[in-house]
Amino acid sequence: MNADQPRVLQIVPQLFGLDGLFGGAERYALELSRAMARRTPTRLVAFGPAPQKRAQGPLSIFTITNQLPAALFSSSPASLALWPHLRWADVVHCHQTFTMATSMALLYGRIVGTPVFTTDHGGGGPCLNGYFRRLDDWFAGHLWVSRFSQGANPIRSGDAIIWGGVDPDQFVPAASSTAESGPVLFVGRRIPAKGAHTLLAAVDASTDVVILGPVCDPAYEIQLLSLARGKNVQFLRPVEGAALTRAYQSAICVVLPGTETLGLTLLEAMACARPVICTAHSGMPELIADGVNGMIVPPDQPTAIAERIAWLRANPARARAMGQLARECVLKAFTWDAVAERCLTAYRRLDTRGDNHTYGTSVAENSSRAESKKGGA
Repeated sequence: MNADQPRVLQIVPQLFGLDGLFGGAERYALELSRAMARRTPTRLVAFGPAPQKRAQGPLSIFTITNQLPAALFSSSPASLALWPHLRWADVVHCHQTFTMATSMALLYGRIVGTPVFTTDHGGGGPCLNGYFRRLDDWFAGHLWVSRFSQGANPIRSGDAIIWGGVDPDQFVPAASSTAESGPVLFVGRRIPAKGAHTLLAAVDASTDVVILGPVCDPAYEIQLLSLARGKNVQFLRPVEGAALTRAYQSAICVVLPGTETLGLTLLEAMACARPVICTAHSGMPELIADGVNGMIVPPDQPTAIAERIAWLRANPARARAMGQLARECVLKAFTWDAVAERCLTAYRRLDTRGDNHTYGTSVAENSSRAESKKGGA
């Protein structure tokens, strides 16, 4: 193993899809792992009801079972079955900072010198590094998906902004667009933070709306159904692949009216050359020039969303130009291949443990190095 091909272990609490969760963190970990596997040996490990191993091209995907009490640790799983994967890895990248699996990886990395990076997607649960905050210094780096996700945390020597990505071969513009008469589209879990209620409050009966995503909160679903009464709203189950691409292609615009660390659905819509609307309280304004390749509105302002939708309907040529600029923005820097390269650069450059770890050495060699440093903890 040479320094250009570290063995990369990606860890996420659940896989994306029907067997796991239709969430941004889960999609992020899966798509990044796919892109990473095209460059270097990569495993993706997640937790599920039964052990399983499968491959997606060069990527190996493992599901292991949570050995902690589900009542307390359903969102913060861990298992001794993670151990052989940690031993295999030259680099560990945890998706969700505050989980027991991340704590386990941190402890392992501290002992043997394997660098552990983390990307916080806003989830997790009780864990050791959440309780003992000094353990945060054991991360080789925090890899943020946006400056918004970084928040007030200072960028330290091991940190980087890696953004998010899109598969530009899957998410493509339609051959011929009739989207000017299409619906306004929302894609995401139906939970309050995603803000579908703000979109429904913004539209009247003259606007077709599609809410595409899983029901996650029964009480919130009742609220959405009430807001949709008397309006042209379709509530659809989540879709993947070509069906998701077609949904984007047919929309007059895609709206993300809630709080997001970034917003993968908007990146996918931009790749399909569709205009997008986001709120200022998210990571997307770092990618969008308001009125140029998308639109930015204040949070919790249905009237502002309604005004932007009306403008897009009244100005189809300018809306098409906005969509084309949106796709150009994505192709320039926000593909999964670009994200994988940013991560690999971070892995190689930002290992703050110095000579405590060298890519390509065996676990035994790293353990020996750690022993010579009196355990390093």
